[in-house]
Amino acid sequence: MTDKDKLDYLEYIKDFMDEAAKAYIRGDDDAYIGALNSADALLTGLLNDDDEEGEE
Repeated sequence: MTDKDKLDYLEYIKDFMDEAAKAYIRGDDDAYIGALNSADALLTGLLNDDDEEGEE
């Protein structure tokens, strides 16, 4: 994964966290959980990619 890809991932994670905060304020539990799960999946992918690069 390139540095540009990593920056894009971080931007997507930020967007999902913003969406989660807005959903929490609205009281929309489904949207809140969905946004958190999406952010978690992206962060996990980003961290796993860093682990794989460290092993090489």
